Amino acid sequence: MLIMLRKLTTKLLPLLFLVTMGSLAATYAPISPMYGNRLGEKSQAKIIVHNRPLAKINGKVFSVMDVKKRMDNYLAKAYPEIFTEPESVFQFYVHSWRNVLQEMIDNELMLMEGESLSYKLDKTYIKEELREKYGPNINQKLDELGLTSEEAERTVEDDLICRSLMWYRVWQKSINQVTPEVVKEHYAKQQENRPKQDEWTYQMCTIRGRDAEAAEKLAEDVRKLFSLVGNDEGNQGSLGSALADAVKAVSAITPSGVTVKLSDDIHLTSQQLSTENLSILENMTPLSISEPIKQKSRYDDTTVMRLFFVKEHLVKEPPSFEELESEIREGLVAKEGEKIKAEYMNKLRKRFCCEHLVVDKMYNAQFPVFSLANA
Repeated sequence: MLIMLRKLTTKLLPLLFLVTMGSLAATYAPISPMYGNRLGEKSQAKIIVHNRPLAKINGKVFSVMDVKKRMDNYLAKAYPEIFTEPESVFQFYVHSWRNVLQEMIDNELMLMEGESLSYKLDKTYIKEELREKYGPNINQKLDELGLTSEEAERTVEDDLICRSLMWYRVWQKSINQVTPEVVKEHYAKQQENRPKQDEWTYQMCTIRGRDAEAAEKLAEDVRKLFSLVGNDEGNQGSLGSALADAVKAVSAITPSGVTVKLSDDIHLTSQQLSTENLSILENMTPLSISEPIKQKSRYDDTTVMRLFFVKEHLVKEPPSFEELESEIREGLVAKEGEKIKAEYMNKLRKRFCCEHLVVDKMYNAQFPVFSLANA
């Protein structure tokens, strides 16, 4: 049973983390193992713990120090270097203690259910888990963490019971509900709502002037001159310069008050393009020029004539179902698991008359538990 639980926990660890600790560790994890600030100066900060009772359940009182010890155990395993940075530890404490306290309360509710079910574990499983958790030098590790062997054994046993109940009450149901058909349906909806990621390289020729008729004629002249070159198969590789030459030739004969300008290469994705310009480009093939098009200039809100020349169109194919299947399934299992866990905990709170033990309602984010002071 222990081996099965360990395998399940390893597989579901990201999901358990999402449901209990959220993304706090990822957000507030330390990045520097050195004792000091960014200037290399020794840090003088000191964390002050405002110890007090926080919650009482099943005859147990959870204090600030109990929550701190729980957080320290997590940090010692995941980010041992954090203890050299009081500021980082403080940030983790402040943003994590309420979630950790809620987890401790929820675990106690599960232990109460386990007790009502006469749920017991073989001592062999507990000893094996102790070696797995604390390594071969268990006593040395426990001394470093400030734990007695009895506390460690009780903690491991409680943890195994909670993990077992979480599997049967939450994760087994969640996994069973996320069927292959559900995953495929989610993938299909995801692709329907997925914005296009195609990349476009193009140029715009803009003819601007008060004489709309003259501007329209000049746009057609540019297009005709370009098409003469484009119809020659030997010039396919130099169409960009051909457009520049056409614009230059027409600019030489433009009447007063009319300008002809060719943009540099424009590189945009489908998401970055305006709806109007995207609809134009989507109906064109690479190395082709559009018909003259009337558009409103964003510069001065006047009507201009434009020609679009597509140099390159890179089609970005969406990821295949096989590439996203595991990611989608894990996300759906986590989401469903969070929902089922909330329902499960509500039932336990109601069953054991602990409906008031919701940390978010008991303490707000500004409740003083830890503070930071200079030594």
